[in-house]
Amino acid sequence: MRNAIRQLERTRERNVLVISATPGLVAKWLMPRLWRFLQTHPEIDARVSATLKLADFEADGVDAAIRLSKGLNPALHMEKLFDDSMLPVCAPALIEQGLRSPADLARFPLIHYDFATSQHAPPNWADWFATARLDGIDATRGLRVNVADHALDAAVAGAGVSLSHKLIASDDVHAGRLITPFGPELPLTSTYHFVSPKGHEARPNVRAFRDWLFAEMAETKAKWAALGAPAPQA
Repeated sequence: MRNAIRQLERTRERNVLVISATPGLVAKWLMPRLWRFLQTHPEIDARVSATLKLADFEADGVDAAIRLSKGLNPALHMEKLFDDSMLPVCAPALIEQGLRSPADLARFPLIHYDFATSQHAPPNWADWFATARLDGIDATRGLRVNVADHALDAAVAGAGVSLSHKLIASDDVHAGRLITPFGPELPLTSTYHFVSPKGHEARPNVRAFRDWLFAEMAETKAKWAALGAPAPQA
C-alpha cells in the first residue's frame, strides 16, 4: 500500500504544471484563457503564481514563466513571445463627455500604474506627454495604483484615462469595455518571453503549455490587426 501511495504521489507530481507570470497578465490575459488549455489537457493540474518577482525555478518549483526581459539568459530556455507597448485607454463614455484629442486630457483624470520595481518600469504619463509633444498638462495628477489590472478596472468604470499595457488591455478593448481614443503608443524596452529551466522545455506538460501559449498569443495579435491597430510584434 505504501508503494502504491508513493507511485500515486509521483504520478500527481508529473501531472502538475506550475506557471508564473505578472499579476496583471495573469488577471487580464492568462486566466480568462487558461481553461481552454486545461480543457484540452485534463490530465494536467495547473498551479498559477502571480508575482512580479523573477521565478526561482528550483526553489519555487516553477515549470514555466512569462516574464519581461531585455535579453536572453543562457542558463534558461527563453523564447520571445511578443513586444508590448503602452497606450491610452478609456471607457467609451469619456468620448461622449468630450475626450477627442490628446489635448483634452487636461480636463480628464489620469490613471497611473506605478510599477513595483524600476528595472522594467514601463513608460509613464510624463513620457507619453513628451512623445505627444504636449506641454502644460500636469502628468502627476490623478489616481495611482500598483497593479496593472486595477488601473484597467478603474478605466472600465469610467474613472479616467489609463496608460496601459496593450496586451493586458486586449480583452477589455476587444469586448468594447475600453477603447483606444488616440496614440501615440510607447514601446516597452523589455520583451515578454516564455521561460523554463533549460531542458525542461521538452517535458510534455511544459511543451503543451508552450504551444498553447503561442497559439493564444497569435490569436490576440490577429484581433488587434482586425481592429486596425498595430499588434505586438513577435
